[in-house]
Amino acid sequence: MRITDNILFNNFLYNINKINEKTYINNEKMASGKRLLDLASDPISLSKVLSLKDINMRFDQYVTNINSANAYLDAEDTALSNADDLLHKAGTLLVDGANSLNNDLASRTAIAENLDSIKDELIDSANTIFQGKYLFSGTKTDTKPIQTIQNEATTINITKDTTIKDIKIAADENFSDINQLDSGNYQIKIESGKLSLYKDDDSSASNIISIDDDSSDESDVGGNKLSNYLDLKDPAIEDKIKNGEWINTGRGLKIKIELNSANTDLSSISASLSLNYKSGGVNIYKGDDGKRNIEYSDKLTSPINITAKDIYKPTNQTLENDNQLIDASTQDPMTESSKLINLDLSPELAEAIQQASSGSGYKLQVGDVINIEGTDHNGNLVKGTYSIASSSDIKGLLSFIQGLDSTEVLKTNKPFNTLNGDSITGSTQLASINDTNIQNAIGSTLTLKGFNHNGTLVSTTVSLTSTTTMASIASIITSNFNASVSINHGRIEIEDNTPGDSSLKVYAYTSTSKIPIFSSFTETSKGGSGGFKDIEAKVEDGRIELIDKRPSDSKFNISFNLQDSSGSDKANIFGVFDIKTLGRGVDTFRTLDDASYALKNPYSKNQIGKPSSWQDISTFTPVMSGKYLGDKNDTWTVKVAKVANTSTTNYQAISENQIEDIASSLSDGQSKTIGMFQITDEEGKTVAVVGLKVKKISSSNFTYYIQTKVPSDPDKKIDFSKTEDLSQIDGTIIFSRESTGFSSASDVATNLINNLKDIVIQTKDAQMGGNFEGEVNGVAGVKINLLPPAPSGVPLILQNGDTFSFKLTNMVEQALGKVKDSLDQVLSSRSIVGARVNRFKLANERISYIKLSNTKTISKLEDANVADVFSEFKRNQIVMQATLEVGSKLTSQSLFDYLR
Repeated sequence: MRITDNILFNNFLYNINKINEKTYINNEKMASGKRLLDLASDPISLSKVLSLKDINMRFDQYVTNINSANAYLDAEDTALSNADDLLHKAGTLLVDGANSLNNDLASRTAIAENLDSIKDELIDSANTIFQGKYLFSGTKTDTKPIQTIQNEATTINITKDTTIKDIKIAADENFSDINQLDSGNYQIKIESGKLSLYKDDDSSASNIISIDDDSSDESDVGGNKLSNYLDLKDPAIEDKIKNGEWINTGRGLKIKIELNSANTDLSSISASLSLNYKSGGVNIYKGDDGKRNIEYSDKLTSPINITAKDIYKPTNQTLENDNQLIDASTQDPMTESSKLINLDLSPELAEAIQQASSGSGYKLQVGDVINIEGTDHNGNLVKGTYSIASSSDIKGLLSFIQGLDSTEVLKTNKPFNTLNGDSITGSTQLASINDTNIQNAIGSTLTLKGFNHNGTLVSTTVSLTSTTTMASIASIITSNFNASVSINHGRIEIEDNTPGDSSLKVYAYTSTSKIPIFSSFTETSKGGSGGFKDIEAKVEDGRIELIDKRPSDSKFNISFNLQDSSGSDKANIFGVFDIKTLGRGVDTFRTLDDASYALKNPYSKNQIGKPSSWQDISTFTPVMSGKYLGDKNDTWTVKVAKVANTSTTNYQAISENQIEDIASSLSDGQSKTIGMFQITDEEGKTVAVVGLKVKKISSSNFTYYIQTKVPSDPDKKIDFSKTEDLSQIDGTIIFSRESTGFSSASDVATNLINNLKDIVIQTKDAQMGGNFEGEVNGVAGVKINLLPPAPSGVPLILQNGDTFSFKLTNMVEQALGKVKDSLDQVLSSRSIVGARVNRFKLANERISYIKLSNTKTISKLEDANVADVFSEFKRNQIVMQATLEVGSKLTSQSLFDYLR
């Protein structure tokens, strides 16, 4: 090929342009300091740079979020720190208050007013505003979290019989462990000695609202218990009605029944009152439980808010099943409208549960049943069976759960063992049981007496032999009382076969000696407590969530057991219900309110707890009433300390026969103490001694006396084996009741043993020496009531040495403990805030490190190396000069060019 000048010249121009282009690029690199000037520079490196810059931009937003969150958290911590300081001050004041209970009212009032000021400051702290929004109201940032809204109760209509003068109602503060009534219409019904409360009206038993079972606040002494009705014949309730006091339902509503006559039999009165109720309360939480989340890293979010409810209010026990369920018809998480037969699991879990399933598989089918069992807030047994139909959905299942009531369960108050030391079982024969009363009963007849669920009297007998088994006795109880009987850990347990209000009572005693050989059957689960009616049920993200609406400490739990149509167990698609939120904590504002009121009105807020059962075979039911007048929290124990004998018989219990025998042995004008009760505190000091005495005026005139004496020296041990009468104990008589005019020893014995009620064991301002008029010396405090068993013929026994105990609370001292709990709640909230601050700090450090690494990588990929660029620039200059020199020769004309 011939190389022409034109070709050489074009090649020269091309090289010049390329060199100029490289020189321009080098100039741009030196001017900008960047290696990547456009997409063509280095596409792969540029793509990496753009990706890293995008990551850094996201991280910049995360840093902005974190800075905003930290400002929010700083504001929260400042408010919580203030609450911490205020509660420490409140604790100091309460210590002074507890020490000043015996001082003048002015000192107590001053402390109370300081507590009121602290409470107001805490409310202000709870209602802190940050950047124009309420800090502690959840997602309802425009709503003040802590508010006071007056609750109201208005009578609509009353119908009553002639024994009732009037019925009044009023709104009140609900007990701290019972949720308040919702706003709406209600009906109060009084009949057959019972007071019941209904939502709307009494047209359906499902409308019954359970209420506090004794109208006494026991939230700090074991907790309040609910019942579907209030027994007007309960000594504490009867006392309140006769004295013109209010009956408190515990749900924010109180009732006063005014009688035309104080002697009216409360079992015969009847009335109906319809009312409208508007819920509210003092210092209640009006925010929500919503969380304000911020994104602080890729796919990582964190809540930044804490609610005033979290800080200052008790929590509600919440359960959630652990398996997330899928609606197979939509492939979305289960909702309330999901059909039970469409429920499924995620593929991974479905495969695992399928392998463990029986032939019927794990999916629910028509004809399957869900056996539901659990305990309510107070630990009462709740159970029921839900049958699955083609139309059954989650909403129907939840509604069924919320309608379940509790079941009555009785259990012997002590366990029984064999001679070998093992717990008795159903196959255990009487001859092998290590119990004197049972051994002595062999060869006699056992009477089983009581009431079934409906209150029908049941009485039957069984002959006892050495080979009689516990299972055979259990079978007789089962068939006669319509109850299920089991023996667990040596105790006989009787479960009513019908849930709801129950009259089930069982007494087992020998027909001749009248000894309850299996001790007392005490109530361990109350039928008709309302069961799961106070449970809120909903579905969240494919899981069932059950919330106990009664706050604070809760025994609420539930489990499902699934069976197919043949009765065989099948895999549980729901899984286990775990505790999502533990019920615990206190209401800080209420604590300070109660303490303030108690300081201004000593003893007004003190509480008396429900007594335990007797520890041995005593058959009376202990009930406490009155008002605790003590200055500290305490536990008192009542003991049958003395049982008198006759010259011919040594008795082991105060009983009707024992009293009659002693009364018959007396000479005219002679008296004798037939028994004594000793009341001791938790330190073993004697609080009081109660004496029961009979006197024979003549052969047809007997009198009995019930007296209480407070010893002068509570620390002094009393030898009751050598103490025949209260007069031998130094001290002050604080209670004395005399009943006269009984025509026979039998008559006085029957009346005394059946009237062990309203026995005062504590008073205030008693007259020393006991010279007082009436029954009570001073201001009456705590009272004991020993109620005889209902079925006639059941032995009335107060066994020597038998005991029961009950708790007592002084509200000021109790408030001191609650303030410590409140401090724990504040500190817990501060620790949550601190943990979030640390989380964001670590995230910020990680972001800074990654951003630095990304920036270095970007710089490495994007920035030009000045030395290399300058070197390249110099090379290009040299090449340009060389090229121009060559080009000049190509463009210069020679002699030959002119000759052509």
